[in-house]
Amino acid sequence: MCTISKSFSQRFQAIYEKYNNRNDNEDVYKVIEELIKFRDELEAAINEGKHLGLSYEEKAFFWEQI
Repeated sequence: MCTISKSFSQRFQAIYEKYNNRNDNEDVYKVIEELIKFRDELEAAINEGKHLGLSYEEKAFFWEQI
């Protein structure tokens, strides 16, 4: 698994755990806000490199090198 994928996977797991450990509605709102931010960052990472014409595999290869 490339470093960026691992990072997103770990972040999602942390958000998931926060949801499971919620105490009130305020905690749910915070989790939703984190999910929206996470989605935006994930979409940005997916779209990164499109302007260079890189395929998914090429992006994964280059990210692995970072």
